[in-house]
Amino acid sequence: MKKYPFSITDLALPSPRIGSIDTYSGFGPAPKLAIKAHQKFQAKQHLEHPDYASEVIIQHSISFKRHLFHLTGRMDGVYQGESLRIEEIKTAFDPQKLIDVLADHYFTHPYWLQLQTYGYIHWLKTQTLPQLNLMIISLRNHKAYPLPLDLNIERFETWLDTRLGELVEEIKDAKRRVKRRQKHSTRLIFPFEQPRPQQKELMRAVDSAMKQKKPMLIQAPTGLGKTMGILYPALKESLSRGQKTIYITPKNTQHQIAVNTVTLLQSKGAAFKSLVLTSKKKLCMKKEPVCTSKQCEFAQNHYTKCTEHDLLAKARKKNNLEASFFKELARSYFVCPYELQMACVPFADVVIGDYNYVFSTTHANSRVAAIALGETERPNLVIDEIHNLPSRSMDYFSPELNVSFFEFYLNALHKYPHIFQKKLIKIINQCIDLIHQSALPGIAHPHLAQISVHDLKQQEEQLNQFLSSYLESDLVIEENDPILKLCNYWSEFTAALEFVNQGYEEFFIFFHPQRNLLKISCCDASRFLKEHYLNFQQVIGFSATLKPFNYYSQLIGLNTPDLHTEEFASPFAPQNRKLLLIPQVSTKFKDRKSNIVKINEVITRIVSVKPGNYFVFFPSFEFLEQVFHQIKVPPTFHLLRQERVMSPFDAKFLLQKLQQREKHHLFFAVQGGMFAEGIDYVGDLAIGAFIIGPPLPVFDWERERRKEYYETHYQAGKEYAYIYPAMAKAIQAAGRVIRTENDRGLIVLLDNRFLHETYSQCMPKDWFVENPQELISKSILNDVSLFWSPEK
Repeated sequence: MKKYPFSITDLALPSPRIGSIDTYSGFGPAPKLAIKAHQKFQAKQHLEHPDYASEVIIQHSISFKRHLFHLTGRMDGVYQGESLRIEEIKTAFDPQKLIDVLADHYFTHPYWLQLQTYGYIHWLKTQTLPQLNLMIISLRNHKAYPLPLDLNIERFETWLDTRLGELVEEIKDAKRRVKRRQKHSTRLIFPFEQPRPQQKELMRAVDSAMKQKKPMLIQAPTGLGKTMGILYPALKESLSRGQKTIYITPKNTQHQIAVNTVTLLQSKGAAFKSLVLTSKKKLCMKKEPVCTSKQCEFAQNHYTKCTEHDLLAKARKKNNLEASFFKELARSYFVCPYELQMACVPFADVVIGDYNYVFSTTHANSRVAAIALGETERPNLVIDEIHNLPSRSMDYFSPELNVSFFEFYLNALHKYPHIFQKKLIKIINQCIDLIHQSALPGIAHPHLAQISVHDLKQQEEQLNQFLSSYLESDLVIEENDPILKLCNYWSEFTAALEFVNQGYEEFFIFFHPQRNLLKISCCDASRFLKEHYLNFQQVIGFSATLKPFNYYSQLIGLNTPDLHTEEFASPFAPQNRKLLLIPQVSTKFKDRKSNIVKINEVITRIVSVKPGNYFVFFPSFEFLEQVFHQIKVPPTFHLLRQERVMSPFDAKFLLQKLQQREKHHLFFAVQGGMFAEGIDYVGDLAIGAFIIGPPLPVFDWERERRKEYYETHYQAGKEYAYIYPAMAKAIQAAGRVIRTENDRGLIVLLDNRFLHETYSQCMPKDWFVENPQELISKSILNDVSLFWSPEK
């Protein structure tokens, strides 16, 4: 008889599942504030009751229909005495509301079921009925409200049989899913007659690394077919083990290539199931995602409606699940499309989402990587554009509290009733005071802050108490609601504060007097990324810019002895690309003004040789604007430029101008911006790109602190803090040119720093043979003319 480990918390659900998505539904993990309240109450009980024990492990195996379920849990409190008493602690900002909910769902609420399961296991072991007590703790004042419960064995066993029956069906379903996936693995074939040049080598490398159970980092340029070359073997391998593959990108907008790849694979007869994950805000049917039954009719009785209409069965019938399907069901049955989407993760064979679903600190990431009951294998993880992950992961743990943010919302409170205005003005002013208190007196430059973790946490409690009463009111929650934004803003900061408080050296917290903000800065998130990788069988990351590999592997958290790295050259004919390096130009900050004329001359003379669409990528908006206002372009050219703030509509409008074939364009944009990464300028949309120096990050106090950390831990402070991140942006920008085998294009690097080894070691191996000196031309215009000549 096979044993299935299962937590009592996961067991304790109504059967069939009913209810709403709600604050007090009992579904989902407890917030950090609740954990602190638990611990405070337990410490008090230890002092007052010598016979009290907290966090007592309980476990028991129950046989049901030839399945052995090994149940485990932790009892919050156990009082030994004449009659043993088991206590489960729950918290609420509004205890009476929770008490009312518990009364309405007596016995069937997850909190009741969890407590009864503890009592039932004790009864099985001792044949004595324990006292059961559900202790509700107020998060406002820590007052305790005891709710005794009598254990009715017959009624409990009726529920338990039904619930275990559900689990048996889940196991059977998982076994069917494993067989289905293994069958599809044998049917999954490469969708083209012949792989592209080097694509076969790429697939072999991925396959070899997976057989050896080695994580992998792959640098491969555009045109190789790397998405297909990586996803195909990764998916085939995971399906052969009866598991899924999770494919993640930095942004939702980058999903389409993966979706197209999946569609191609499905078209050849492998009917595996795909799921494209969409963010809660984009899926939400309301103006603002406030997930309570009072504020949202789609949250009200969500689980009941899903059960009554068997919506998961409807989803299982489709091979491709995406936002439009979930919104259609939401409109038809008034259910939450986001929660329905997440419920489909277990039976999807390939899941496409953004980084947040795997690496963020939210509850959603654990749901995506979870191994379903009855499954034993872990999924594969494919990370697209992984060069973004070091900075993206550091951002997860680097929130700030900016005084201007709070001052802005002080002016947005006029629409609220006076009772809310008065209270909120007081809270916001307290927030501002706490930020200022972190500063050292008389210091006008950025410095390490002096903070009171206790005071910051207390303020979070105040904000959450206020939010609770606000959400219970009859006010309509509008889009971008200020109160929601304020509370989330503060909570994000205190969540990251947990890591600072634990003494991790990757973090520091500072006050910036000029910007009037308090910020937590994470220098290195690799410690946390490594924890996430444990959820996966194979991890494969790829990008067009992953050199030097040791830099990325360390900050990505894949710097293990068995890491396999591979670089592939461009599959396109070398004669279709011309690379030039012009070292006579300096784009160092101190030299910029004196080099503007020289930069303009280089651009205008080169584009005059072959009119068309050219991009000029700058290290900053300030430098872009300086050159833009002085350049005199040839008469046939039209100037376009990226603005500091642009809507998606504005960006699309500029891109449409590039498609006007009767005109030539010089497009000024910034490296690392929306026009420099993730967009394909195919054919004549872009025939050349000027890279105006490496876009070194701004030299500031925070960056210098990070540089010190990198020097201490990796002996490469300047490289890790400045050079390598800049070169990734420069190479990504250069890669916008030549996107297909028929494209021809020119790439011009302006700055002598590109000659230095610390910079050139980041470049793709097919840019030069021995060193970047080969890219310097003795006759630039003549070489450009030869490249564009018809004979070429």
